[in-house]
Amino acid sequence: MMNTRRRPQQLVYAAAGVGSLLVIAFLLSWFGFGNQQFGPQPTHKGKPLSGSQSILISDNENPNSPFGVIEGQLLFQGEERKWPPNGRGMSDVVVYLKGILPEQTGHSTATEQSSTSSKDEASSSDKPERVVLDQIDMTFVPHVVMMQQGGSIELRNSDSALHNVNGFAKMNQPFNVALSSGAATEFVLQRHEFIRVACNFHPKMSAWIAVMPNRFFTRADEQGRFTLSDIPPGKYQLAGWHENVYPPHVPRRVSMDVTVEPGRKTVVELNFP
Repeated sequence: MMNTRRRPQQLVYAAAGVGSLLVIAFLLSWFGFGNQQFGPQPTHKGKPLSGSQSILISDNENPNSPFGVIEGQLLFQGEERKWPPNGRGMSDVVVYLKGILPEQTGHSTATEQSSTSSKDEASSSDKPERVVLDQIDMTFVPHVVMMQQGGSIELRNSDSALHNVNGFAKMNQPFNVALSSGAATEFVLQRHEFIRVACNFHPKMSAWIAVMPNRFFTRADEQGRFTLSDIPPGKYQLAGWHENVYPPHVPRRVSMDVTVEPGRKTVVELNFP
């Protein structure tokens, strides 16, 4: 009988104890005690812009060089991912510098399309190179082609089928070119923008032409890593661009402030929120 009478009281005490623990856990999580990290933490330099931040200015990369290097890692919502949310690989993410003067071109280009065997060769090749957007197996190749403004682009059809290349340019002259099998055409794009490209005959085909404002641009690799080299010292905006699936034809962009110092490497994380 005594145990039976005490059981309701014991249940009340137990419930009260559980409630107290839940309140304590809530207060701890509210004030962030459960998320503290111990040990050395990264030193953040610079004011974050659009969810991005510079994390480190390294020791001397090349003390005798008058130029600097930017080395970085792409993040999506604060995490390293093999595939961005749009389903395209990280190698389709374009990274480039804003705010650089045309005469501040350094010794070499940062593009995939340009490679030189020596600095003397690079310094003599200030003219933007010609790039190619081909059509192979009902696909634009590459999906994102990069070029410097003022350079020329060749549109090519390596398929047996008839194609057209419809460029929805806004800063440059729009174009819509029909290309029979084996045909090609070439023209110059003068102004910086990202141009969406489609084939009216084959609606599933799409591509982008990235017309860059200067020579300092690159793609990230499949792990989201990127490097820009031979940059004149100064303050710039480092920008990132990648294609979105939804909303359609509205790419995602991010930018951050960076400072480049001679003979030094600036290491950054470029975060797409």
